[in-house]
Amino acid sequence: LATMAEKRDPAFPNVPTLKELGLNWSMGAWRGIALPKGTSPDIVAVYEKAFERIAKSKAFVDFMHNGPFGILYKGSADFGQFLAAQDELMGGLMKEVGTTN
Repeated sequence: LATMAEKRDPAFPNVPTLKELGLNWSMGAWRGIALPKGTSPDIVAVYEKAFERIAKSKAFVDFMHNGPFGILYKGSADFGQFLAAQDELMGGLMKEVGTTN
C-alpha cells in the first residue's frame, strides 16, 4: 500500500509514498485555472492575487481539507512551468503506450 503523491497524505500518515519505497514515481490529481493566451499581464496579476487570497482563506482551506484534498498554490509562472512538465511527462507516456496519433 502506497500513495503516489510527492509527500505523505496527512490523512494517512502511516502510508508511505512510492518514492519512499524506492519507485521514482509520483502522480496526483491537480486543479488549476487558466486565462486565455495573450491576456494582459495586468489582468493576470489581478486574478493571481485574487486566487492566492482565496487559496489561503480559512473557508477554502477547511473545504479542501474536509474533501480531503491537498492545497499547493502555484502562481502563474510556477503553474505554467508545472503544466509544461506535465505535458512533457504525460505526452511521453502516451507515446510509449501508443495512445497518440
